[in-house]
Amino acid sequence: MTGDKLEKMTREKLEGILSNETIGKLKPEEIQLISNLLSEEKYRDLFESSTDALYISSREGKIIDFNQAALDLFGYEREDLLKTSVSELYVNLEDRERFIEEIKKKGHVKGMEVQLKKKDGTIVDCLLTSTISEDEKGNLIYQGIIRDITEQIKAQHKLKQSEEKYSLSIDSAPYGILVSGKDGKVLIYNPKLEKITGYPSDDILDLQTFLEKISPDKEYQELFAEENETVITHKDGEQRTLSFATTNLFHGMKISFVKDITEREKAEQLQKALYNISEATHRTTSLDELIGTIDISLSKVVNTDNFYIAFYDKERDELSFPFYKDEKDKGPEEAIPLGNGLTAHVIKNKKSMFLSDNDMNKLEEKKEIELIGAPSKQWLGVPLIIDEEVIGVLALQNYSDKKIYSEKDLELLEFVSNEIAESIQYKKVEEALKRANKTKDLFIGTVLHDIRNPASNIHGILDYFLETGVDLDLLEAAKSSSEELFDVLGYFTVFSQMERGERIKTEEMDMGSLVSNTVNAYDKTLENVHLKLDIQEDLPNVFSHPIIKQVLRNNLTNADKYAPKDSDVIVKLYQKDENHLALEVIDAGKTLSEEDYQAIWEAGVYLEKNSKGRGIGLSNAREIGEALDCEVNVRANPEGGNIFYTLMPIK
Repeated sequence: MTGDKLEKMTREKLEGILSNETIGKLKPEEIQLISNLLSEEKYRDLFESSTDALYISSREGKIIDFNQAALDLFGYEREDLLKTSVSELYVNLEDRERFIEEIKKKGHVKGMEVQLKKKDGTIVDCLLTSTISEDEKGNLIYQGIIRDITEQIKAQHKLKQSEEKYSLSIDSAPYGILVSGKDGKVLIYNPKLEKITGYPSDDILDLQTFLEKISPDKEYQELFAEENETVITHKDGEQRTLSFATTNLFHGMKISFVKDITEREKAEQLQKALYNISEATHRTTSLDELIGTIDISLSKVVNTDNFYIAFYDKERDELSFPFYKDEKDKGPEEAIPLGNGLTAHVIKNKKSMFLSDNDMNKLEEKKEIELIGAPSKQWLGVPLIIDEEVIGVLALQNYSDKKIYSEKDLELLEFVSNEIAESIQYKKVEEALKRANKTKDLFIGTVLHDIRNPASNIHGILDYFLETGVDLDLLEAAKSSSEELFDVLGYFTVFSQMERGERIKTEEMDMGSLVSNTVNAYDKTLENVHLKLDIQEDLPNVFSHPIIKQVLRNNLTNADKYAPKDSDVIVKLYQKDENHLALEVIDAGKTLSEEDYQAIWEAGVYLEKNSKGRGIGLSNAREIGEALDCEVNVRANPEGGNIFYTLMPIK
């Protein structure tokens, strides 16, 4: 067959598929290739072997031809599909109308997404590509490809759902999220990051500028370390504490989770501040030192650049300022009248106040306050209250245009004010007691000085009488009394130490000798009873103070006062156990009741109406014993009477 005849036959076959314009543009070799493909046998093989559904239909929608893939797609037998109209395959007839409109307009349809249905009603998503041509009789026909993209659509839908879920998860996350590339550029961020920092997206996308604004003193690598807590500056000027947790992804990308932990940090610092203030109450030696600790502790949780504490003296209606730190004004050095300032307003109303400059001006216009000193932009004042009485005020000021303080800072001050008020009051009382103790010590020193001289004179005179042979027994008793007087005078210092709660310095002592000497001296002066000694031999020494004699003397005086006349009182000293010596004064008087055993240790209590003295002897004896780690008490004597005893530690 010549080339001309082949070309003629090929053109005749192509006329039913392609337009004349398209055929005219084909080269001879292209026509040859197409001729081979369009030979009836080869065309049918290609038609049937396609995995996509191929079809030919009339313009009215009658199906003319199709391949096996079409039967597989729609689930029809060949005879049934030939009887089916194309319109019956569409889920939505609007798609069929859209197809016809477009193919009329353009002469072809390419990649139109439509939903078709199988014989059993199953819906499949398809991609439709088709051309329009004429058959041998000149009738318009549609030839096309139907590709099943149901799985692709499902995959895309899942991907879209995943993306939407991912986007929703990021957008609704309770923490800031920031993904940065290898070059440090921001790739992804969420709205929470904007809220945490106060900066909008335009600032965040320019990472370098963003970092310079929130934390100018930190490098990118330092700020976005694996774990990091840092203080940043919010756009409104407030200092916030953020926690960064950064993880490396791939290709040098990093994802950072950013949390605002400012309130948590404040809560922790607040607990520390309360603990430090409480601890300083007992640790500090002065009110000034305590207030210094309060300032340092509060500065951890709130700005104290301009901070003062005022004390209120209700009786004098005066204010004093033991602490005043201010960049504009100097606090009053002396007490001033209460007046009508902001501090006075808090005291009079017993309420906290948080005022802006406009608030303060309005109060002054109403003549409710009188503004004193440099005008501030913000002022916070909290009353210090003890037993419903205002003893002072804590106040903070801000002179800058930035809003340094908020209602939360006022709540914080109110929260710590009770602890601060109690600490200050405690320290005030403590200092008052110290001053009282100083006065008492001065008094004791004066008494010691003024009494010692005449006591010394008495002692000297008694020595003179003894040398001249006057009544020796009487003079010995007088001398013993004078020695006791010297002892008592010497114990004033010890009593002063006890009053202040100080520990008495002890020394190693031979209690056998001390008891023996004390009893022998007392035996000559007692009027009603006779003393008998019962001292165990080879007793170990104890660590005590000579003032322990006062306990024995009190017990002996007591026995002499209440025991029957001419009765015996036994003074017994023995080792009770490996750690204690026991000193007992055993009388044969009236056995006290359990109620009396409790009452006799209280100062001012008398068991007999006509008893002489101030009723403080036994009370002092017990206090002396406790100061020396001794147990001083009384129990019933099985043979009648009472046993006043003292347990003394050996070590």
